[in-house]
Amino acid sequence: MWTRQHKQRNTGRLIIPALCAVFVTYFGYHAYHGEFGITSRYRLQAEAVDLQAQLDAVRTRRIDMERRV
Repeated sequence: MWTRQHKQRNTGRLIIPALCAVFVTYFGYHAYHGEFGITSRYRLQAEAVDLQAQLDAVRTRRIDMERRV
């Protein structure tokens, strides 16, 4: 009579947590560095401040030109 004796392996128990860790790492990285991530938000806010300053300068030039005419 043949009997099979299997060793208890822990690798099966680690597959789901490892996959979850990989997914959390992937989405966390892209939440921070992605196109719509945190660093992009700060970059876009800085660009908005620069563009607002340019808009204010153009408005003052336009007002000065209207006063001259």
